[in-house]
Amino acid sequence: MKQKTQEEWNAPGEKAVAVTSLPTKPQGRLLLLGQELDKAVQDYIEALRVAGGVVNTAIVMAAANGIISAKDVTLLASRGGPINKSWAKSLLKRIKYVKRKCSNAGKVSLRCVHSR
Repeated sequence: MKQKTQEEWNAPGEKAVAVTSLPTKPQGRLLLLGQELDKAVQDYIEALRVAGGVVNTAIVMAAANGIISAKDVTLLASRGGPINKSWAKSLLKRIKYVKRKCSNAGKVSLRCVHSR
């Protein structure tokens, strides 16, 4: 290296800057519908669940088709869009919804029945 460069690095008047964090980029693949449409479908599904409606892959696909047909017809499955059963399962997984087969609170043990 050149001597001038080394002198600049070792200059006594400059203070070292502590790095606390580095900027990060979003990880993972891009969403097939785009951020706006995907968020609209997620909001609708969450509102449906809060209202007490059934949420499954068929409902997710129908909701996505309705929202997409209102905003961007070129993304519909009939025109080669990404909406299919595996996409619906992926959406449900991303928003952390699972099938509820039954609740443990509904099961009563025999000890509770005999003690009454």
